[in-house]
Amino acid sequence: MTRKAEKTEVVGAVAPTTAQPEQTSENAVATQQEPTSTTEEMYKVVVCAYKGTEDLVAKAWGKMYDKPVLIVSVDEGGDDVRGIATELIANNQVCEQFVLVKPNTIPCARISDAELSLPLVYVDKAGEPHFSHRLPMPFDKNNLVDAFGSDDYPANDENDENFLRSYAERFLTRPIQVSHNFGNYVTIVLRGNPCNAVIAEGISRRKFICANAVGFKAVEPFVEALLSK
Repeated sequence: MTRKAEKTEVVGAVAPTTAQPEQTSENAVATQQEPTSTTEEMYKVVVCAYKGTEDLVAKAWGKMYDKPVLIVSVDEGGDDVRGIATELIANNQVCEQFVLVKPNTIPCARISDAELSLPLVYVDKAGEPHFSHRLPMPFDKNNLVDAFGSDDYPANDENDENFLRSYAERFLTRPIQVSHNFGNYVTIVLRGNPCNAVIAEGISRRKFICANAVGFKAVEPFVEALLSK
């Protein structure tokens, strides 16, 4: 279960915008440090960002989430969950139970640990469920090891959807259905020329806005406006 090493890169940790008692504004964005065994320096949330967007993604998460997150830089097209999760199993900066967020997903409102830990399945316009999505995905390292070694999951299967569906069936309990087309949870942007009104509504009314590398270029001005509030 190997991947190309150049696809992901841990670029550092981002702390919440509101300073904690032991923090100052000078360490709001920390550079990568040597892993330690202290709970305070372990990360529950790992957020991926396309190269060149790390700073904006980090600022958005720092504004909307109260705890530090680990930012992982990925190339466009290098965001397969299996490979990233494989690397995180061995990373002792990451908690045993952690949340992985694919690029580029921005919280548009305050977000809590409980919300991030919810198992989700994305439902498309045709009503089809997708376990491979850009929303937060909760994992347990021990469960990941079991999943990768299971006879039900062949080691040469490179399909993220198959892996995540199998993981959900084995370790998660009836994931909650969310969609771009119903509810107030997520807006998906996958085109370079989306409707600005759709993006604006997503930023103002929904929990997350998710975009691929092309769509994020259209989303950036709206995220910057969100950060200025």
